[in-house]
Amino acid sequence: MSSSIKPHVLVIPFPLQGHIMPLMELSHRLAGRDFPVTFVNTEHIHERLMAAARHRKPSSDDFAGKVKMVAVPDGWPSGDDRTKFGTFCHVMLKEMPGHLENLILDINRRDDRKITCVIADAHMPWALEVAEKLSIRRVAFWPASAATFSVMASIPRLLEERVIDSNGFLIDKRHVHLSDTMPAIDPALFGWLNIGKEDEKEMFQYLLICLQSVQDDLILCNSFPEIEFPAINLMKNLMPIGPLLSHNNMQFPMLWTEDSSCLGWLDRQPARSVIYVSFGSITLLNQHQLHELAHGLELTGRPFLWVSRPDLMDGSPAIYPDGFAGIVAAGHGCMVEWAPQKEVLSHPSIACFLTHCGWNSTMEGLYNGLPFLCWSYFADQHLNEYFIVEVWKVGLRVSKDKDGIVRKEEIKDKLEKLLHDERIRMRAMELKDMARKNEMDGGDSSKNFTTFADLIS
Repeated sequence: MSSSIKPHVLVIPFPLQGHIMPLMELSHRLAGRDFPVTFVNTEHIHERLMAAARHRKPSSDDFAGKVKMVAVPDGWPSGDDRTKFGTFCHVMLKEMPGHLENLILDINRRDDRKITCVIADAHMPWALEVAEKLSIRRVAFWPASAATFSVMASIPRLLEERVIDSNGFLIDKRHVHLSDTMPAIDPALFGWLNIGKEDEKEMFQYLLICLQSVQDDLILCNSFPEIEFPAINLMKNLMPIGPLLSHNNMQFPMLWTEDSSCLGWLDRQPARSVIYVSFGSITLLNQHQLHELAHGLELTGRPFLWVSRPDLMDGSPAIYPDGFAGIVAAGHGCMVEWAPQKEVLSHPSIACFLTHCGWNSTMEGLYNGLPFLCWSYFADQHLNEYFIVEVWKVGLRVSKDKDGIVRKEEIKDKLEKLLHDERIRMRAMELKDMARKNEMDGGDSSKNFTTFADLIS
């Protein structure tokens, strides 16, 4: 790019918390290099972010002060369920390109620094097409693991070898090797087969569109080579720049209001004593499972911090077992609707992480050297769990009974086994060192980010 043209980057994530957060961190890092950044959310997400932000304390290093937040319509009726992901993706594909194009044209008419680069979540392929149409540099961003991307990139081969049919459904259930150096993967772990039966076909077709759109693009990836070199190496245009985690007291907008009172409670707990429980922004539990989890935590006799979202029960109120509120009130546990997870996971009192295995949570857990108890729920989380347990060997998984319930005895036993496994703890510390070295000057991810920033300058 000519040095006479000053860069201005437009960033657009897929409208889910796990996709928004790493792109916010990338935007902050670009802003730290004096790139103006316009961050585009859907109107639905923007309203939630702004509502949560009103409850936050001001910060001297606030995200909103460095990056301009704007919104466009997603084409979905305001009160409708946006968790029908297959249908929702196709609605966005039809409705959002025109809104994004108009936004870019409007910015370029009134802003001295016109948009020179669009960084779009690879799950928003139409945004890359808008950039192409307007002759703007386009860059894709993959917010999940490189292994998950390698599965998507291998779809043509999986179709050819009759592992899956034209709708993405399994034909051959044997484990597959995506490359000679990658571990064999159970195809039942493919993300599009784990989002709900009614959405599998539509999501698979949408992923084909994503793959076709990004296969020739530079693709930034929130990972680092030591844990995913075989998958990263499988795609020559994949550039790992992770872990993309916020630092320097950066306060990003969140979809829920963070309750920082739990940090004071953590301060009063012994080192490496607390079980941290968080299922992310999508996982749902039924009443039976909620009771089993509560009883399982109680049976450990250990302090716990449990993030229990207002919508954890799929619209119905959460009813906890008799006596459980007393356990929390006595200080043996702490419950919040949403936690400042960055600060929680880095707190010295945390002993382990009971997690849904979302990729951001996985990266945060690795960065802090924590053992994982894996309870995957949705999409790519099952594949992440496989790597945590079987490949990286930094965690254990829970098992469900014939009714699909994780029993209290299973929860207690797996937590005790995890917390007494010295090999897992030492391996977790090794990966912590690897993750942190990557973001330091001279680390592979740090060098890749510098190369990328220079490329779009």
